[in-house]
Amino acid sequence: MKNPRAYAILFLLVLGVFGVVAITPVAADAVMTISEFQISTDPAEQSEPDIDDLHIVWQDNRNGNWDIYLYTLMSTQAPETRITTNTSDQQYPAISGNHIVWQDNRNGNWDIYLYDIGTQTETRITTSTANEQYPAISGNRIVWQDDRNVDPDIYMFDLSNQTEKLLSRSCYPGSCPSRYPAIYGDHILYQKMWAPIYTWEPCLFKVDPATRSETLLSAYCDDINPDIAIYENRVVWTVNEDLGKGWHTFIWIYDLNTGSMKRLTNDWQATYDTGHPDTHGYAPAYVVYYNNRNTYWAGNHYVNNDDIFVNNLDLGVETQVTNNTSDQRKPAIYDGRIVWQDYRNGNWDIYMAMLGWSTTDTPPTPEPSETGSLYVASYPSGATILINGTERGQTNQVVSGVTAGMHNLTLVKDGYQPYTTMVRIPANDVKVLPPITLSKGGPSPAGTGTLYIASYPTNATILINGTSYGKTNQFVRNVPAGNQNLTLTRDGYKPYTTTVTVPAGGLKVLAPVTLSPIEQPLGCTCPCLLGCLPGTCMCIA
Repeated sequence: MKNPRAYAILFLLVLGVFGVVAITPVAADAVMTISEFQISTDPAEQSEPDIDDLHIVWQDNRNGNWDIYLYTLMSTQAPETRITTNTSDQQYPAISGNHIVWQDNRNGNWDIYLYDIGTQTETRITTSTANEQYPAISGNRIVWQDDRNVDPDIYMFDLSNQTEKLLSRSCYPGSCPSRYPAIYGDHILYQKMWAPIYTWEPCLFKVDPATRSETLLSAYCDDINPDIAIYENRVVWTVNEDLGKGWHTFIWIYDLNTGSMKRLTNDWQATYDTGHPDTHGYAPAYVVYYNNRNTYWAGNHYVNNDDIFVNNLDLGVETQVTNNTSDQRKPAIYDGRIVWQDYRNGNWDIYMAMLGWSTTDTPPTPEPSETGSLYVASYPSGATILINGTERGQTNQVVSGVTAGMHNLTLVKDGYQPYTTMVRIPANDVKVLPPITLSKGGPSPAGTGTLYIASYPTNATILINGTSYGKTNQFVRNVPAGNQNLTLTRDGYKPYTTTVTVPAGGLKVLAPVTLSPIEQPLGCTCPCLLGCLPGTCMCIA
């Protein structure tokens, strides 16, 4: 791994922070927070990502053909693993638990293969000389599109009893092809050519794996795209529609419990399209997709700009996840973790975002009289700006809304030594720093690392070896590596103290700390001039 950020022991926040988000309903006044990470750094193409819990998979052509790669977020070893080594192409991976499936061309046709992460063993699932493609997996069941009967059908393989089964049914031989399956438990869905009125159209179907009985889910069929996803009873898919305003793609959602369906996206402008939805989560329930509403005019032509968006179904709120002017596509989601393929570096890379929520427990925005701005430039540009450990964009730019007074400014950039200084931000004015020349090399010899510290309630002061590093919940960067004393303090709560080991060049995330309130004895009003000792009616001398 070329990028030291890739060592995913850094990502313990997956369990310590965002694991809580998945089971905690979001308050109506909550604001989404987004932390973004680059997962793959090789200059070749990486695409078609999928995620399940702590595992991310994708197809990768760094070896001159498409291979399957795995990234494990909590790995204490190098987190990236090459799964396939055959010189033919392996594509379209999907993952469920410890099982990865993909389509494989090593036998002269597309077959379905499986890899067990726990045992590190590979198994060929299909042996037909026809093409088997677009696998999906849930638990012990694998489904795929299969051409052995001329037109595509949907087949299933059950790992628990090692049996294969044809699921979809033709209207008559060589008709009603079925494609692009999706699976969650007993729910298996796919696109099937059907004639609801007069013409054959691709419609959304569901099949019972036990009885093979098929159900047409939507009477409205109009060019369904190969983008179907399901979680529990929630189905999302892409439809290409012409409702008098030109052809556009939209995300639709279907409730298997109630049979209700609705259009989730409604962008009607001439250039707007959306696609490749995925869904996961219970509270909050998420749907993620890409959308090109930020396509922009450049002189004499439009430049397409696909971004990733996430919709919180509980709140009915849509949030833009990416804001880079290049394309981001093919998102997949597991709880509050989203992965996608990203072209910002001139090739497709895999990126990940972690979603969190902050509430009114966050400090109020300072009055205008209490803030100022800072212009920071560096050579080379593009260095990350940290003010008191909080990211504030990249050089060269103006950072506005900074509380007036003294602050710690740090610039970090891969391949260069961190630069740290103290700056005074004037109220109602702009502080312009001379351009900062970064020195080549890695971190300082002593080494530094990053902590993510969260608490309940939030906004506790973070003290590391007695030095303030801002408030929880945030990333605390440039902390000296090794064993450090951490203390969290907040008015009305007991101080919390522990020892943490900060990894050199890496990140450690602590599980959220629940602070204990200071409670006075019943009936104690503490009439003392300087206050009472915590938990007592004894005066402070």
